[in-house]
Amino acid sequence: MKHNDEFEKLLNSIDTSGNQVGWVSKLLPFENNKRIYAAYKLPEKLISLIVEVPTNYVNFENQFESRGFSVLHKKKDNDKEITQVIICLNDNEYKEVFLEITELFIQRIGGIENDKDLYNMLIERIEIYSNFFDKQHKQGLLTNAQQGLFAELEIMEKFFFKNFGFPKSLEMWQAPDSGLHDFTFKGVSLEIKSTHKFPAQDVSISSEFQLNDKRVANLYLAVFEIIRGSTQGESLKEKVEKIRDRIASSDSQFIHKFNELLNKYGYYDSHSAGYYTSFKTNLIYYYIVEGDFPRILPQRLLEGVGGVRYKIDLNKCTGWLTELDQIKDSFTNVISAGN
Repeated sequence: MKHNDEFEKLLNSIDTSGNQVGWVSKLLPFENNKRIYAAYKLPEKLISLIVEVPTNYVNFENQFESRGFSVLHKKKDNDKEITQVIICLNDNEYKEVFLEITELFIQRIGGIENDKDLYNMLIERIEIYSNFFDKQHKQGLLTNAQQGLFAELEIMEKFFFKNFGFPKSLEMWQAPDSGLHDFTFKGVSLEIKSTHKFPAQDVSISSEFQLNDKRVANLYLAVFEIIRGSTQGESLKEKVEKIRDRIASSDSQFIHKFNELLNKYGYYDSHSAGYYTSFKTNLIYYYIVEGDFPRILPQRLLEGVGGVRYKIDLNKCTGWLTELDQIKDSFTNVISAGN
């Protein structure tokens, strides 16, 4: 799905041929009087997004920079009650991703009337820019990261959507927000791991907190055996497009939310042409993490030790194998209790 090109069209209509210094801009058309501009900073011709918000809402530092973009804010010369928040692309190598993130922001704010909600969404968008530029890889996600996202989308599509619907499933998907567990809701959590080694022997655990069941009521682990390069498999791009089509055909209002979560995860359409590796799920093993399940826990570490990464031997975990129905029941119970 290529980004909507409304912002880019407006950019292309701006005259940058003069000897001006500062920003030249054009106002985006919004029916509810939101003041959002496509702009260039001159003389450098740096692509920029300018959003005007009430000054009393602005609460971040005057200026900060990340790799590839910068953000600053300044009060309008003729109205100190309004502040212009300016997001500026400093490296045109990342133009396509910048435009994609910006267009998604523009699409999301169409129905927002409240200035405070607009500002909060803008800050969220700045975090997505920052996440990309701080962690960016020029070609996008590497193969292992593609496989990890594929596994999460696989269980979202075939388990969460089927049993809990689009809005609740997207709410439970916490991995894009760097959640401790990939899917979680009110004390029930599911962590997803994948391997392309057969049979599955071990999986990597990113910290001493990831398999800590003391912080949740129920913690489950799903391990995917993934076949790479299968003619019967799907690329990550194909998986994303299939889920988008499914959401659009049933409840299109959640497309923007799904796309936003993908961006937070690090998936951008401008990279997707390079995602040609196919993935196919061979087997999935489900475990309940409790008791003496093999893992490192924070309470067992010596003082001063932290940031632990380790592997667990799946051959030693067979005593904790469980069924997907048990995981379904655990999520169903907490969701029903909240209704």
